[in-house]
Amino acid sequence: MNQLSMSFDEQRDVNYLPFDPKTVVTDLQKAIPELDLVGLVHSRKWCCEMLQCITLGSVTNDNENNEDELEDGINLNVTARELGTSSSLYLMAKSYFDLREYTRCAHHLRNCTNGYGFFLRLYALYLDGLKHRCDDFVDVFPDTASNQRQATTKASLDNAWLIRLRTELTTSEKNQPLNGYSCYVYALVLKRLGLLNEALPYFVRTVKAVPHLWSAWEDLVTLIDSEQKVRKKKL
Repeated sequence: MNQLSMSFDEQRDVNYLPFDPKTVVTDLQKAIPELDLVGLVHSRKWCCEMLQCITLGSVTNDNENNEDELEDGINLNVTARELGTSSSLYLMAKSYFDLREYTRCAHHLRNCTNGYGFFLRLYALYLDGLKHRCDDFVDVFPDTASNQRQATTKASLDNAWLIRLRTELTTSEKNQPLNGYSCYVYALVLKRLGLLNEALPYFVRTVKAVPHLWSAWEDLVTLIDSEQKVRKKKL
């Protein structure tokens, strides 16, 4: 009988198979990179959600030797402090990001204020803003006063999400230096706002901190128009 069609009394009498959470976690840890390798992103998301559910709340006060409260036993070769959150939560948020579910990704990382989790949340919000901008885009021809007002209103709304991101990044940098990836998001936001002179130093900081971030180099070359500027920036 389908479990969903059972009464509560019938479900109570079912003998569910016992399982060892540690074994399931180990199996999921092996499955996630394998599914990532073959590009089965929806199955990978499901495994990440399962992993997060199992490890949620697994850290107890008994583990007094663990200095990092965010550690959950999931090994990503990156510490929880570098992630800015637990490994299982980061994996789940990243799976949403890979499926372009940017709002869900940002929501689950809403408490991240540093590390890779902070970058991923802000980058997800940035891409979500671009996505909505494309979805809501309407060709406006400036041939009438009405269309001109419509274009002005859309431009104002378009900048609102960028201004929020800029405000958060500015506030964050006052508390602690941004890492290379967060500098990249800041540079993208400033460039999108048309603040090219302000964006330039953040692109420079990005490529110095993360020299393999090719897209940052591509943006940077559009802002540096002479060899003299390259030498001045010591790239």
